[in-house]
Amino acid sequence: MTTSSPIHEITPIPDKTFPMNTFRCQNFEPHWHDHLEWVVILRGASRFQVDGDFVDMQKGELMFVNSKQVHSATPLTDDTEMIAVVFNDVLLRNAGLDCTDNRYFGSLLSNRLQLPNFIKMDEPLCPDIRHSLLAIIDEFEHHRTGFELFIKSEFYRLFGVIFRNYPPAGEARRQSHETTQFTSLLTFLREHFAETIQLREAARMVNMSPNYFCHIFKKLTGKTLVEYLHILRVMKAEQLLLETDLPITTIACEVGFSNVTYFGRIFKKYKNRMPSDLRRQEVDVPTTHVM
Repeated sequence: MTTSSPIHEITPIPDKTFPMNTFRCQNFEPHWHDHLEWVVILRGASRFQVDGDFVDMQKGELMFVNSKQVHSATPLTDDTEMIAVVFNDVLLRNAGLDCTDNRYFGSLLSNRLQLPNFIKMDEPLCPDIRHSLLAIIDEFEHHRTGFELFIKSEFYRLFGVIFRNYPPAGEARRQSHETTQFTSLLTFLREHFAETIQLREAARMVNMSPNYFCHIFKKLTGKTLVEYLHILRVMKAEQLLLETDLPITTIACEVGFSNVTYFGRIFKKYKNRMPSDLRRQEVDVPTTHVM
């Protein structure tokens, strides 16, 4: 086993508005990241680590890694091949707009619910989960029209199978007070994202101090208020770029940016291209393969 100190990995994410990526590999050193991860062994065998647990796994078996868990893989055969699916929790969460956040994913992401990290071939859940993961990988690698919808549906199916067998104890019918408070705010943000919305104003809408608001908003959405507004603005800007002939300066203003240079920088941060580049390319996003 390697004795390297675990590092904080900054995982490459091609499209930050749909934050996931896949990686084919034989091994990986101890590391951790802020995302969740599934690993499928395609060939051979490997010794997986999650935090202090080390388990030998073989072809067809699975490893689940929650956010900030240290994990590694050491091949046990020369032909070992595995594929990792790394994704951010925003693909699962609904920004507090329905009960699934608090009832299911809140428990998982806050570690109130501990799921098994290692799923062996003889476990009843293994075939169903593996089937969903392979479908997710296929959709992501081929980028067919609607691939995002198929991926999200498979993630929900996968975690539905898991939650049915590992239900969140004591929380099945309880919706948090914070989630209820934030529902109207998030609706307001979706309708008024192009306006100037100050932190104090947003905090006042839910009767919270600015500091506590920041904590709860990040907990519910996975984003800061500024990041959340930027994503809403970039998504609308992308729509306008593809569906209208409006000048880029006009689009920047319409979605809430007073400075077109700053708009371009934020757009590139989330879409990995400049607004002008998007206009010159086909609507279909090219496939991204990470080896």
